Amino acid sequence: MKQIVLTLLLVTLSGCSALSLLPKKHDPVEVMYLVETKVAIDSLSCDNKDDSWDIAMVNANLLAVYAAYRKEAQFENVKSIGDNLLKAKDNSVTCNAFLKVAQSRIDILYEAWGSRR
Repeated sequence: MKQIVLTLLLVTLSGCSALSLLPKKHDPVEVMYLVETKVAIDSLSCDNKDDSWDIAMVNANLLAVYAAYRKEAQFENVKSIGDNLLKAKDNSVTCNAFLKVAQSRIDILYEAWGSRR
């Protein structure tokens, strides 16, 4: 009887550690932040540096903070979105290039998170 209990305990405990290797589940809050950031970035224009830039940077920051709390595997990519927006806003010459990089990073996140269900 003790062997059965020990075997079940061993299987249970080893199963718990194996769960950490599985991909993270779909997180609706994180996806909401991603969609809000995408919509804000898509509305930006390098010719017009209005309040929409601040809104996009706040959304990117919210996404980065939430990804950090969640220990997201794509955290470096998420954090770089806000960095790219800041560089695009500060430099008129390279604005379009940094804006395209930020949009590409959003697309990469959509692909990375698309398989989560």
